[in-house]
Amino acid sequence: MNYLKPAVWITLVLSSTLSFSQPQFLTPGKTINSTISPYKSDTFYVKMLSKQFASISITEKEVRIHALVFNPQDSLIAIVDENQMGDKEVVSFFSEKSGNYKIIVNWNFTKPDSGHYTIVLDKLEAEGKTVAQKAQQWMDGWYTQNAPGVAMAVLQNGKVIFKNTKGLANIEENVPIKNTSIFEIASCSKQFTGLAIAILIDRGMLALEDDIRKYIPEMSDYGSPITIANLLNHTSGIRNTDLLEFTGFTPEDPITLESCVKFACRQKSLKFKPGDRFDYSNTNYNLLAEIASRVTGQPFEIWTWENLFKPLGMTSTFFKSDPGQVYVNKVNSYQSIKSGYRMRPNNWAAMGGSAVNTSLDDLIKWVNSIDSKQLITPGVERLLSHTGMVRYGGKARYTFGNEYKTLQDGTREINHLGLVIGYRTAIIRYPDLKLSFIYMSNDNNDATYPRLNKIIDLFRTGAVRSTFQNLEGFPNAREESDKLALEEKFEETIDLSPYIGSYASVELECLWQIKSENHRLILFNQKIEEIKLKNAGADKFGFIEFLRDDSGKVCKLRLSGEGIDFIKIE
Repeated sequence: MNYLKPAVWITLVLSSTLSFSQPQFLTPGKTINSTISPYKSDTFYVKMLSKQFASISITEKEVRIHALVFNPQDSLIAIVDENQMGDKEVVSFFSEKSGNYKIIVNWNFTKPDSGHYTIVLDKLEAEGKTVAQKAQQWMDGWYTQNAPGVAMAVLQNGKVIFKNTKGLANIEENVPIKNTSIFEIASCSKQFTGLAIAILIDRGMLALEDDIRKYIPEMSDYGSPITIANLLNHTSGIRNTDLLEFTGFTPEDPITLESCVKFACRQKSLKFKPGDRFDYSNTNYNLLAEIASRVTGQPFEIWTWENLFKPLGMTSTFFKSDPGQVYVNKVNSYQSIKSGYRMRPNNWAAMGGSAVNTSLDDLIKWVNSIDSKQLITPGVERLLSHTGMVRYGGKARYTFGNEYKTLQDGTREINHLGLVIGYRTAIIRYPDLKLSFIYMSNDNNDATYPRLNKIIDLFRTGAVRSTFQNLEGFPNAREESDKLALEEKFEETIDLSPYIGSYASVELECLWQIKSENHRLILFNQKIEEIKLKNAGADKFGFIEFLRDDSGKVCKLRLSGEGIDFIKIE
């Protein structure tokens, strides 16, 4: 259920007009309570010897924050902004020289603009002597034994050179995460679907240029054919099943492959002509699973077990076809709340695009099988090296369930990320270096991805790259706060009455209500919690645009970028 894009986008602001609190030194285990606002920034210090490791937790209780870390020479070495309000920002770093390391905590420029947070120095210890020991220090700073956690491994030349499991698979029963614990890996499932399709093409049962209506005739005829290659490359123009969330569905609601196919068949138009551009859509891989099932005459979960997982000895791995499927060694998905944690069950059994359940040990077998070409014939290998859809000015391409790109130093990277409910997954390979990374977590934490990047840097270069050299060009915090206030005042001048009413979509089988409250438009229905829509221009609010008829009367709304209309019901 995830789009391939960076897990966290940050906009950071430092203001010379901020009021800085009196600097304080952090001591291990002592929690400090403080408040933050657009006009107040807090400064803390950690006294360190050279070659030490520090890990600091900042809990965003009532307000979003970001942290800046400076070395004793006052050079910026880290910017940390990886989580949402209610979660922890974990600031971890190694010292190169002795001295006082400075941590500045700032407001993060979103509402609410003030509130409480806590900060505590969790660890201050000697730096590990090896890369693996340093990686373990990162992991011990990010995760604890009594909370949702992680399973990860680093492989080189087919051997595991680092493996770590930490935290709980089941909080209620105090069950720890192990190598055999089974996670849901969300969109990382697509690489298994991609290999399945490559095998079927290699066997002559499918072809890249086949029109998908050959296998799913109930799909609409859009004038231009959608091919198997369009599905593999995300160039079909078919809308993403994630849109079901706009109807009130969440992954906690039962969704099956059959539901996804019906969703695709209800689409009366495409977002664009097939092949025109890349647009990531889970529906593409749901349809590939359905096509594989129809052409083989077997349910997709059975065919993949017999042809992929069983031959590779991946005995704990399967596509989940039933939302209520019961299995052993399950890792639950959790979300942090004020009182502790809330379990979030994943009932999204949307095979093809997601729904693979697997363990760390099995994913190690999977990665090694790709390198050893266990199931990969010369024909399959040619398919997997298919050009796919080129992106980012030729620097990356997507095909057969993976993104392929070349880094600045010429190193090839093959990767995919996964995100659903509280599960976060990444499988990243560097074939030129014979180096691979597997990372799975169950804590609803988008910090998973920047954390993995640090681990990758550590094993590739022995250090973590600093991507920010200075704070030049960052907007002013006070100006940002004033801008938010001006925007709110402007919204008070807009006449919202023409937009109020009921709107219906046939394609999504959904009814929305729009109301006005405190000078803001609010979208809701029986299943969707109220969403405040911020004005974004003439007749535009949030992610929707209102359309008018020839008389100037509002007659419908449209989901921005999706082309799906909701007709206003008078």
